[in-house]
Amino acid sequence: MSLLNGIITQVITNAVGNNTANTQNQGGLGGILGSVLGGQSQQNSGLGGVLGSVLGGQSQSQNQSGGLDKSTLLLALLPIVLGFIQSSGGLSGVLDKIKGSGLGNQAQSWVNIDTNNDGIDAGDVIRLFGQDTINNACQQTGASQNQVCQGIAELLPQVVNDLTPTGNLNDSEQAANQEISDILTQLQKVL
Repeated sequence: MSLLNGIITQVITNAVGNNTANTQNQGGLGGILGSVLGGQSQQNSGLGGVLGSVLGGQSQSQNQSGGLDKSTLLLALLPIVLGFIQSSGGLSGVLDKIKGSGLGNQAQSWVNIDTNNDGIDAGDVIRLFGQDTINNACQQTGASQNQVCQGIAELLPQVVNDLTPTGNLNDSEQAANQEISDILTQLQKVL
């Protein structure tokens, strides 16, 4: 089961173009990441190239004003969001942390399948992730604090939503935490 298949596919496709269109039929997230990551030995335009260049501060995916385009930034922030979930004790741990920060209604909306995801703002992101993590993300991506916070504010609700497809944490927590670990392991091999 690939809980994050939708968001990973969307972010990768937007960031690297249509080169990943043929990866959707290759076994879920593992196929997507494997195809994009594995196919990069002769080219530098897929996830490995984008993440490597973005996190190395030398992105080729910049908009006209010199900053990262949104899709590339979201791709670079995805490992930060997943790492945050993992370091918070997994899915239930991060939800407890979010609820403990006064964002219980928002967190519940991300888990529920019958409601739209409530948003969080830049201040919420800084409180949750900490200023040091945000500063490091800015340094790694070359993006402003506002851009990083907006990107995380967009990604975090969607990731939590995707990790709880039935609306019940107990149904998917073990698979979700394993998937996060697998994705971070695959990304570490690239970086």
